[in-house]
Amino acid sequence: MRYFIPVSERQGSCYFEFQPGRWRGRFWLPGSILLADERWEALRLTELFGGVLPEFDYFGVTPVSRGQWERIAARSRDEADWRAVIDEAAPWAEASFARHGVISILGL
Repeated sequence: MRYFIPVSERQGSCYFEFQPGRWRGRFWLPGSILLADERWEALRLTELFGGVLPEFDYFGVTPVSRGQWERIAARSRDEADWRAVIDEAAPWAEASFARHGVISILGL
């Protein structure tokens, strides 16, 4: 993967964690994928996610429904880097939605 890493490769704690299902009060779940905070900032992903999710919490937990994810994916088409990030996460997101119906983004 170019943008995301599995939890097993994590070094430190400065990551946005994309967690399958609703947040259950635990971090660094084996099924999660992580995006380093410096990547998040360089790619201006708060602009992408916040543009669809007005309740997006940079420092907290944001649940994302399949419909919201689809709107994020559609909006990502405006910028090549955004599209690449969302395309990379798409198989993981689809599997998570199929199993849990929702994903959670855990901020810093």
